[in-house]
Amino acid sequence: MEITPFRGARVRRPTPRQLLEAYAVRSALETLASRLAVPRLTDADLDRLGAAVAAMQAAARADDTHAVAEADARFHGLIVELADNGTLLKVWRSLEPFLRTYLTLVVPGADAQWSADLHAPILTALRARDVDAVVAAVDHHFAEVSDNMANRLAHQEGPG
Repeated sequence: MEITPFRGARVRRPTPRQLLEAYAVRSALETLASRLAVPRLTDADLDRLGAAVAAMQAAARADDTHAVAEADARFHGLIVELADNGTLLKVWRSLEPFLRTYLTLVVPGADAQWSADLHAPILTALRARDVDAVVAAVDHHFAEVSDNMANRLAHQEGPG
C-alpha cells in the first residue's frame, strides 16, 4: 500500500519482476518449512491439510477462484505453521497477503482447477511423510506457478 499525503492510499501494483522474485523467496521458505514440518506431522495435521486440498477442489469445481485462493493460502500457511518456527512464519506471512491479494484481484486468467490440482502431489508426499518428496513437490509447484504467472503477466502487459 502506498500512502500519499493529501491524496489518500492505494494498493501498490507490483511489477512482474517483484512478483516473480517474491515467488522465488516463498518457494525457498516453504521448502524449509516442509523440511521442518514433515517429521512433526500428526494424523490430525494431515487431515487438516487434506481438508484444505478438498476445499480447493470443491471451489475449483464451482469455478470460485477466490475460494481456491483462500484454501490455497490455508494449505500453504498450515505447512509453514507446522514447521513450528516463529521467524519463518513471520517472514512467510509478510509475503503471503501481497501475493494472494494481487493474484486474486488483479491478474486475469486464473485457472481454478489447474491451481487446485497442483496441490495433490504435495499432499501425497506429506501423507507419505517423505521429506525429499515433499520438497520436490513444493519446488515443482512453485516452478509451475512461477512459469504460469510469468506467462499471464506477459500476456496482460501485451507487446512492449
